[in-house]
Amino acid sequence: MAQSWAELNEKVLDFSNKGKNDSAVFYAKKALPKAEAEFGKKHFNYIRAIFILAVAHDLHGNFAVAEPLYLQALAIEKEVLGPSDPVYIEAVAQMAAIYKERNELPKAIPFLSQLTDLVKQSSGATSAAYAKTLEDLAAAYDDNGEYEKAEPLFLQCKALRKTIFGESHPAYGSVLSNMALLYAHLGRYNEAKILYNQSLTILEKNGLDSSTHYSSTLNNLASLYCDMGEYEEAESLYIQALVIDEKEFGMFSQQYALSVNNIATYYFDIGENEKATTYFLMALDINRKVLGETNPAVASVLSNLGQLYQRTGEYDKAEKYCKDAIRVMEQTVGKEHSRYATSVLSLGSLYYHLKKYKEAEELYITALQSLKMAVGELHPAYARGINNLAALYTETGKYREAETLLLKTLAIADKNLAYRQAGSNDPNLTNYTNNLALVYQHTGQYEKVEQLFGQALQISLANLQKNFSFLSEQEKEKYAATILQEFNGYQSFYYNYHKQKPSIAGTAYNIELSAKGMILNTGVEMRQSVQNSGDKEAVAIYNEWAVLKTSLAKEYALPAEKRRTDIKELEEKVNSYEQVLTRLSSQFKEATAIGKIKWNDIQQKLKEKEVAIEFASFKYRNKDGWTDSTIYMALVLRKGDVHPMMIPLCEAKQLDSLMKNPRSTNQNFITALYRGLDLQSLQPGMQSKKLYQLVWKPLDHLLSANDVIYFAPSGILNQVAFAAISWDSTTLLSDRYQLQQVSSTAMLLKETKFTPAAATSVALFGGIQYTLTEQEMAAAAGRQKTIKENVSRSLANTTKRGDAWNYLPGTLSEVKAIAAAATQQKIKNTTHAGIEATEEVFKNNSGQTSPTIIHVASHGFFFPDPQKIIKKNTSEEEEVFRSSDNPLNRSGIILAGANRAWNGETLPDGMEDGILTAYEAGNLYFGKTQLVVLSACETGLGDIKGSEGVFGLQRSFKMAGVEYLLMSLWKVPDAETAEFMQYFYTTLFSGKTIPVSFHATQVYMKKKYPKNPYKWAAFVLLR
Repeated sequence: MAQSWAELNEKVLDFSNKGKNDSAVFYAKKALPKAEAEFGKKHFNYIRAIFILAVAHDLHGNFAVAEPLYLQALAIEKEVLGPSDPVYIEAVAQMAAIYKERNELPKAIPFLSQLTDLVKQSSGATSAAYAKTLEDLAAAYDDNGEYEKAEPLFLQCKALRKTIFGESHPAYGSVLSNMALLYAHLGRYNEAKILYNQSLTILEKNGLDSSTHYSSTLNNLASLYCDMGEYEEAESLYIQALVIDEKEFGMFSQQYALSVNNIATYYFDIGENEKATTYFLMALDINRKVLGETNPAVASVLSNLGQLYQRTGEYDKAEKYCKDAIRVMEQTVGKEHSRYATSVLSLGSLYYHLKKYKEAEELYITALQSLKMAVGELHPAYARGINNLAALYTETGKYREAETLLLKTLAIADKNLAYRQAGSNDPNLTNYTNNLALVYQHTGQYEKVEQLFGQALQISLANLQKNFSFLSEQEKEKYAATILQEFNGYQSFYYNYHKQKPSIAGTAYNIELSAKGMILNTGVEMRQSVQNSGDKEAVAIYNEWAVLKTSLAKEYALPAEKRRTDIKELEEKVNSYEQVLTRLSSQFKEATAIGKIKWNDIQQKLKEKEVAIEFASFKYRNKDGWTDSTIYMALVLRKGDVHPMMIPLCEAKQLDSLMKNPRSTNQNFITALYRGLDLQSLQPGMQSKKLYQLVWKPLDHLLSANDVIYFAPSGILNQVAFAAISWDSTTLLSDRYQLQQVSSTAMLLKETKFTPAAATSVALFGGIQYTLTEQEMAAAAGRQKTIKENVSRSLANTTKRGDAWNYLPGTLSEVKAIAAAATQQKIKNTTHAGIEATEEVFKNNSGQTSPTIIHVASHGFFFPDPQKIIKKNTSEEEEVFRSSDNPLNRSGIILAGANRAWNGETLPDGMEDGILTAYEAGNLYFGKTQLVVLSACETGLGDIKGSEGVFGLQRSFKMAGVEYLLMSLWKVPDAETAEFMQYFYTTLFSGKTIPVSFHATQVYMKKKYPKNPYKWAAFVLLR
């Protein structure tokens, strides 16, 4: 009877184990065609048959025959499984190991390099697995004598492992040891000696002084001592290593899928849904292949996917995965197991979310019965289960039952050892506390609600602080979204409760101080602490990160079809570098704790006749649940107040009806909005009155004439020109009060770095030539060219690619006048005009020695969110800026030669395109710059993103470290802009502060153009 592939394969393995290589090769040759006949050439068993035949030849000493078989098996695996499949990745690792064993490093290195890329894609650029592949590749380069390639990889691995594990972990000791070997090869003996000893100390502290790693390090250190002539120390090390070398260790395989699942769970917890999906699906695929369909590990991943798809709104998928998970768990572990209960809870949570309360309740009760039998009633899993049931009871009006369950949940959390180890900042505890507060809110027990919300708030702030110490900005944004939604709930309660307890406004004020610009502020702190640390390694990583972000910015300026194919990998690399920098920055400087600043701190800084106003906007939740309304309120604080005053203002839809108008930057619309004149009837209109009534009238009774008011807008209020709002028929707000706009009133706690005497240098950009030939762009430095004169600083007619930016004659006279004023006061100044005002020159002004003031007189642009507008028939090339998902790529300023790129023409190699996007500006660092003036159109606009404010040029220059920004909210005529700026600088250089100079300029322009706020009110000074 003919033998099957399985039978032949068993013979191959049996003969191989017995060392009978001839027989193994014989049966392996017979097994290969059997595998092809039974399974086909793209089946895993066929691939396995090829690999086993290769191994048989290899063991028989015929590597020349084995090698092409190895490569054939690898090629088929890649085709069948794909390059991201863990089986293929392991095969690449095996090929690298085979060549390393044969000491064929030139052949091993390409596989190690490929393995590094694959592991980065599968496990992440900040994973331990990626660090290991970096180490192996670096070691191979070292062994092959390619030392210049080895050191950067070792340094990257060292920084990554330091970040992941800390300086006392064996993995960190491993890279130190390998780096020491490299330095020994380079003759850098003292450095090598220090690293070897550090590595040995780490291993000893971890109880690994009998490991093969320890013995290897001992051997290498001994060899180093020999090279140094210190033989006595070398001998004892060699003997100690000899004893350890008698021991052996092996590897295991299934752990990889568990690690991938754990990474996915991490991404899920921080709100990285896309990454979590990728990793969960990967874990599911691996587990199914390794363990089969009916395994609890498979079911666990199915359950996790169900929760993920519920979050992303893919409810059909969520239900399917949850049901599959329950079925598999029931078959494998039974109904009395905690893993079965967890799967049931996931489906119950989905039904609760879909308001299928009866089905959800049945599932919750079933899960609790399983948990009670499996882990008892004091386990965290049981606490999570009764919390879910309590939330359902709250939703269905069973408040007494909900309260009983939630009190039990909190008691478990208090008693359970796992919670005590985790500390009071366990996010589950926040959920339980908030849910109990909602019960009390329904039953009118508001003092208890206040207490519980206060406790939950402190836990959330502590978790934000902790996790912001290692996340990148993108990750912070997603993680914060999982927490800040509850802040809306807190503000909603305080809003409803403040009449009964006015002092609650203090807590509401504190929330605004915590949340406003939280991500922006931590990003600024990271940059400043790294730049000022003096740590060469950290600064080197920062510089590499900046280079990568510059590369990414160039890609974003191209139409999608022309971008590099690996842009996703580049984005991931940028993200991973930023994670490392965030971790490093926390070592150099203790960041300001999120939530540390309180309203009392602000009040202590206020003087008589000074007022602080925090505007707040939040999605509104009443006791029955979330509504579709967004509420605006003001929190007003004076020096002598016992607590801030909470003033309800309006709903967002009322403001939107005024501000979100297609003509919102049109001169007639602006005149009507801020001066109250209906241009159709020439009668006093209602728009200006409405704006005053909505935004200012409710709080005006708390203010007095000539008060100095520091105000921090929120939401769409960032687009309001407060200075031009009418107080009455003859008076504007800026006539009655001295208004100073700040990103947060917390800015009052920071001493300004700018004084008139500190203005030591000014960089000016104006009179810019936007149309240049290729030769002119390439030779822009030192060139002069006659500049044509046109008439408008407005955005180009349709602002699409194919249109041109016109020369602005007023900008040249503007910067000349500023330069003259600076020279008169003996302030160093440099003017970049004509073809010299390039993007390269602008970027060269960044750095630790940047100018005190940077002034740009040019065109600016901002395009609204493409998801919120109707797209017309335009090409992708025309849409490159307006269609970006990132608002920082939809706003910017125009510099020399920009028309070439704007029209889609080819640029000289290595040249910037002249279009400085907000994304690019945010990559710069202005260490000494205190004031940036963007004398251009709409430079204060951007997308509004919750508590983070405006995502546009203002955010980018703040991120770059600038203290004051002077921007515009709409298109201002060229001549009046120049006039505004000349007066401002003349006042500033005469010895006045920036706010005083700005206020004086507003007064001057209002007097000259009393009925036309369009010509002056667009300009906003933000600190």
